[in-house]
Amino acid sequence: MPVGALLSGGVDSSLVCWALSELGADIKAYTIGTPLDPADETADARATAVQLGIRHQTIDISATDNPGVSDLVTAYAEPFACASALGMLRVSRAVAGEATVLLTGDGGDDVFLGYPEHRHLWFAERLARSSPRMAAELWRRWREKFPRGERRGKSGQFRRLASFLDYASGGLGSVTRAHDGLPAYRQQGVLGERLQNYTVDQRTIAGSPESGRQVLSDYLNHDRQTRFVSEFLTKVDGATMHYGLEARSPFLDRDLWEFAAALPFQVRLRHGRLKAVLRELARRKLGERVANGRKRGFTIPVERWITGRWRAEVEDMFRNSILEREGWIRSAPALKWLEQSAQNGCAPKQLWYLFVLEAWLRNKETAVLDTIETQGDLLTVGVFAA
Repeated sequence: MPVGALLSGGVDSSLVCWALSELGADIKAYTIGTPLDPADETADARATAVQLGIRHQTIDISATDNPGVSDLVTAYAEPFACASALGMLRVSRAVAGEATVLLTGDGGDDVFLGYPEHRHLWFAERLARSSPRMAAELWRRWREKFPRGERRGKSGQFRRLASFLDYASGGLGSVTRAHDGLPAYRQQGVLGERLQNYTVDQRTIAGSPESGRQVLSDYLNHDRQTRFVSEFLTKVDGATMHYGLEARSPFLDRDLWEFAAALPFQVRLRHGRLKAVLRELARRKLGERVANGRKRGFTIPVERWITGRWRAEVEDMFRNSILEREGWIRSAPALKWLEQSAQNGCAPKQLWYLFVLEAWLRNKETAVLDTIETQGDLLTVGVFAA
């Protein structure tokens, strides 16, 4: 059975490919490239493939390349605005003619703690446990007077510090309310009449000092039940199944996952280092280049693309919006938000989410009309044939 493997410039997929090469497996590694973009990691992936002596192919995806948003909305049964799914669709299409199984590094970051928020929450948890209980109450009384300002520069540092103290004093409830999400839409005046008084369940999670003392554990449990299964796993399964592939991740092996999950946080984040266990393994087996590589993630720069080459399409959709017609959003503020974002060359993810949802609705509306037309033709044939 032909086997392929995803290879980024990072630790997880590099270790998967290393393990396969140690077993003598005949594999071919595939890397998604975004030429001339800061997120591109093909150089690191290529160096790892050469080091391991395995076959390697780079598959470039650009703003004008397929699959585009149209493929994203047809590959998934529900609206799915995970940008890296565009890359998964592209690589799945390329691999489908050469392999039947595709191995990935999914799960390594989640169980061995490789995301920056894991370190932040661990530090917040340690602060909460080492502080007197009255500290949380004092912070809640004083927090509204604390300067927050913009996300960048010195003001951004105040904002991050305030969020950190929120996590330590309020736990998971504070974490889930820290994301822009719905408040960003409300602040820009984008929400339509059907969403004016709407809220989301995660913003109703109560904060407490007790949760602050176990905020990383609470967050990991919450994340696995939400983002991990509804975004990360869905992204890979949906893209690979769309092209008839079987995706498998060694890090999701039950025994390996349970072993890693049982390791103390101070081991998995030794000396505050993200994914310390896997990085040490990578250092021993692959060297310092892989072990100390900067985490970039598997990203497709859609936030820049919708203010650039895709901008005309986005504007057209918002000007003739199904979402506005049905009362979900207001298009004029959305267009103004897009125009303001274009000045910086990068839009917020919230506009990308609306773009995908609008495209998905249009695709479904077209499909319904096509079905009605087809059924009408069949009825006509039946009438005249009777």
